[in-house]
Formats: sequence, structure tokens, C-alpha cells
Amino acid sequence: MDLRRILFLVLSLLNVCLADAQGDSIVYDLPRVEVVSENDAISAVPIQRIDRERMVRLGVHSLSDALRHFAGITVRDYGGAGGMKTVSVRGIGARHTAVVYDGIALSDCQTGEIDLSRYSLDQLDGLSLVIGDGDNIFQPARNQAAAATLVMETEASPLVPRSTLLVNLGSFGLISPSIRLTRPRSSTPTTTILSR
Repeated sequence: MDLRRILFLVLSLLNVCLADAQGDSIVYDLPRVEVVSENDAISAVPIQRIDRERMVRLGVHSLSDALRHFAGITVRDYGGAGGMKTVSVRGIGARHTAVVYDGIALSDCQTGEIDLSRYSLDQLDGLSLVIGDGDNIFQPARNQAAAATLVMETEASPLVPRSTLLVNLGSFGLISPSIRLTRPRSSTPTTTILSR
């Protein structure tokens, strides 16, 4: 029995020594590589952004469809088409996600959750999701206290008057027409007088 153990130990040590002594390693000297990068940091906190061009490329038709392309977000749909849609970030409830529409903080006094099905992508220029406290210090305290902020930005005022006619068609005979008229902002104040 002892002879077997001794023989096993000797063969194990020989195997280890022979395996370590193998010289099949190949060493290459690689040329030096220089990596150049521009500092593209726009914020100290994580910001995800999707603009109008990307929304068109992705083929999204509603705000909830666009939000599904953000990482770490959960869009809850209560009731399908026309039902309430809320957004929560990283598993925290929708009450902890602030929604800002062109710099105005939206709120709901009853539930504290914003129904995103009320807003259309037609006039939006971009969506941003700021996780944590953003760099914008000129915002309400409610947004500073929120775990995340969804920022909806509308498109800038056009240089010339513009009209848009949209017709959305859907299942079960759904027809949803809309007309939008936009005009440039005037640099001088105007007064309109209505008379009979």
C-alpha cells in the first residue's frame, strides 16, 4: 500500500515538472499603438437620449414604444390601447420617475404617476432619460428628489408657417386624423382685435 502511494507521488511530481518544462510558448513583440479619443462627456450622470431621426429609423409610433429602447426601463401598460401607461426605472415604482415636458414638471395629484399615453410623438424632437440627479440645477425640487427624470423636448419653432395632416389607421376600423398648424414665433408682440 505504501509503495503505491510513493509511486503515485513520484509520478505526479514528474508530471508536474515535465508539464512546466514545456517550451511551446510563442512570444510576439507587438508594435506600439496610440489611442486618441475626444472627451464626449456631456454629463456627470448616465443620460440616454433618442432623437426624432432615430425614432423614425426604429419605426416607433407611440411614446411607450420609444421608451422601450432605453436600458433599465419598464413601461407598464394598464389596459392596452388607450389605457394608462407609466414608466419606472430600475424596478423602482413609477412615482419615483419625474416627467418633464419642455422644462415643465408634470404631476398627478391623485396617484403621483404620469399617464404617458396622453402624449404624442408628433411634436417631440427628442426624449432623454436622466438617472439620478442631472446637471440641470434650475429644476424643481420634485425632480431633484426623483430617482430618474424623463425629459420630453418639443421641436423648435419653424422659420416659416407649416401645416401637417396625419391620419393613423389601425385595427378594427380605427381612424385617427389630426391637423397641426405651426407658425414662427414673432420677435415683436402682436395684438389681435376681434370685431363684428
